[in-house]
Amino acid sequence: MLLTLQNLVLRISRTWWLYLLVTGLAVGSLLFLQETAAAFRPRASGLDPLDLQNQLAPREVYAQFAGYAPEAREIYRRFALVDFGFPLFASLFVAATIAWSLRYALPGLYRQLADRRLLVLPLLGTAFDWMENLAVLLALGLYPVEVGGLPELVVGAKWMKLGVVAISNMVMFGLLVFAAAHYVRQRVRRS
Repeated sequence: MLLTLQNLVLRISRTWWLYLLVTGLAVGSLLFLQETAAAFRPRASGLDPLDLQNQLAPREVYAQFAGYAPEAREIYRRFALVDFGFPLFASLFVAATIAWSLRYALPGLYRQLADRRLLVLPLLGTAFDWMENLAVLLALGLYPVEVGGLPELVVGAKWMKLGVVAISNMVMFGLLVFAAAHYVRQRVRRS
């Protein structure tokens, strides 16, 4: 499975139209999530969906559910449906950008990481995001029954997702800057 995922990342990084498609899907799904969150807030005591609350504590999960209007659950389900796509598209964009930058500016390191199938690491954020989504959907579906451990799973998955996304984005931006500097250096030498 890792090889299949990495081959997809590499294909996206080499195919301009696939790269643009993944970028468009990431941006489009993000815009939909923002619109859905705006529709959700008035029906959830002014709060964002749990997925967008980066300072969320486990004790707040069920407390927030108590303030949801009946239609908030349906809006959240629509939000969650798209939130299964967004992290995948965003992670593929980041992983493909990292792969392209490495292949262009650091081909030796690129080969080593590709051989070890490590170019899929940014997709770990997707797995944690999906885990968070499933835990929220389960907790919300069972509410008013409160299941111990679900709020902790929601918050734990969120923190893991945020950590992977932060590291992946820093690596991506750093490699893009390095690749741009490499490009300029090569142009200056040819002049």
